[in-house]
Amino acid sequence: MSKSGIFAHFGSKEELQLATIERANEIFDERVLAPARDASGGLERLRLLVDGYLRYIETDTFPGGCFFASALSEVDMTPGVVRDRLTDFLGQWLGELEQAVRDAQREGDIDKREDPAQLVFEIEAAILLANGQYVVMRTSEPIAHGRRAVERLLAHSQPS
Repeated sequence: MSKSGIFAHFGSKEELQLATIERANEIFDERVLAPARDASGGLERLRLLVDGYLRYIETDTFPGGCFFASALSEVDMTPGVVRDRLTDFLGQWLGELEQAVRDAQREGDIDKREDPAQLVFEIEAAILLANGQYVVMRTSEPIAHGRRAVERLLAHSQPS
């Protein structure tokens, strides 16, 4: 399709970007969020979310790793609706993880003294680093490191 054909269909570069983000969000939902919805509890859901994310990376859903991590780094300093939509996605993703932590705390699987936002920050740091290293190295090693890092965080977060 020609450039003019794309613009005729979408109207503007911004509309094309937003449509691309929405399609990427649908794929993320199918591959990462949906498999975790039927989890029996918060801890299982958290593990399934992390596993789903790492599989989404490792199966090369997008050639540059996580679409949202890549896109956010492209627009991080550019205000506007595209950046806003991407930061909304990030907030929703972190919210999914945090809700799973809070549910696991309520169920007694994660210590109630654990700060959910801090735990999610550390989990996200581990899997985002796994994403970045996987994109560069193209081996499964960073994915395995990410899984082990999250499991260590969760083991440390169990009630005493």
